[in-house]
Amino acid sequence: MKKKYITITIILLILISLFLVITINKKEKSINTSSEKHKLDVNPISKETAINVLRAEYGDYVSTKVEDIKIVEHVYVVDVYMDIKDSEEDTESHEHSHRQSLGIHKIDMFTGELKKPE
Repeated sequence: MKKKYITITIILLILISLFLVITINKKEKSINTSSEKHKLDVNPISKETAINVLRAEYGDYVSTKVEDIKIVEHVYVVDVYMDIKDSEEDTESHEHSHRQSLGIHKIDMFTGELKKPE
């Protein structure tokens, strides 16, 4: 009689532990899939917006174009150029512009965070 109670208790413990393991796995899977869906729902900023971030930092003299922006993983890599205009005072007003590089900057596609070169 005693062996019968022991075996029933062991079988019940095994069933309860299997039930707990299955419910915990289902919860973990639902958490993982919801976070993956959230990542897919976030839209990256456009290349035009990345140029606007650069203009906000350096002013309207930024001459970088959309074609100059490269995508590496989740970062826009941009070689930032500025137009610097010199004016000479002669009999005629001549404007001369120089294109100066400020280095390669990185802009996060999802946050818009600007990382300047070191």
